[in-house]
Amino acid sequence: VSRFASAASTYALKFSRAGETLVVLWTNFPVTVSISSESPLTVTNMMGGEQIVTPVSGKVTLQATKDVQYVLGPVTAVSEVNNPLLADSVSGYSKTAGKNGWSYGWATLAPTAAYSVSNYSPMSWAIWGSDNYWWFKSGGQYPYAASTQMHPGSSYWGIRRWTSNYSGQVTLEGEISRGSTSDGTGIRIFVDGAEVYNIIVDGNSVSYKIPVVVQVGSKVDFTVNKNLNSSYDATNFTSRILKAVGPAAPSGLRITPAAPRNLRIL
Repeated sequence: VSRFASAASTYALKFSRAGETLVVLWTNFPVTVSISSESPLTVTNMMGGEQIVTPVSGKVTLQATKDVQYVLGPVTAVSEVNNPLLADSVSGYSKTAGKNGWSYGWATLAPTAAYSVSNYSPMSWAIWGSDNYWWFKSGGQYPYAASTQMHPGSSYWGIRRWTSNYSGQVTLEGEISRGSTSDGTGIRIFVDGAEVYNIIVDGNSVSYKIPVVVQVGSKVDFTVNKNLNSSYDATNFTSRILKAVGPAAPSGLRITPAAPRNLRIL
């Protein structure tokens, strides 16, 4: 029937049959959700286990995860409770530039060149060869940006940009991985043109977590570039932006770890 209004990372899909309402619930980022109902609800998990939950003051609270739950009963609203997630590059991926804060671009730069937000040029949304729709440089050329993957070009960076709708300390986190066929890809992250992360990923998996300070309108650019050549440089690269908990990070924080093989950053 519809999708209940919620953050892009939370899915609460409403189905109706024979006068009954069923909500199929899951989320890309673990979060507590508040469900509005005036009657008891039956919650079924992925393994078929059921529980009856009774609303208190018209509300039921559930912990939502990537595992689907089925909520049967007269649900009227679903919302997150104190969700720290501001943006998620996977669930926020869209064919519309700027939707959910995400846009996609490229820059004509050498891998180790200095970077400015003005280097960014927008990609086009169209069919890549015989594959599905992706964002890529006009004319069907590398680089491209898919929902979980990016690929640089021989002379171009691929850029996934988040434009902030929040002022304060945030944490940039996500996962990066790629195969060992090529000589690796360069990953660089910038906040308003200031580099905060730099690593070569070559056949290894990396998790990153970076505290930074942003303002409304700040440009956070997650970039992929070649190492020595751009052959077989498809790189899995996901990004989440969360409101940080704890003391504020210094403005302009710069984190540039060395890049030994199998480095894992937590």
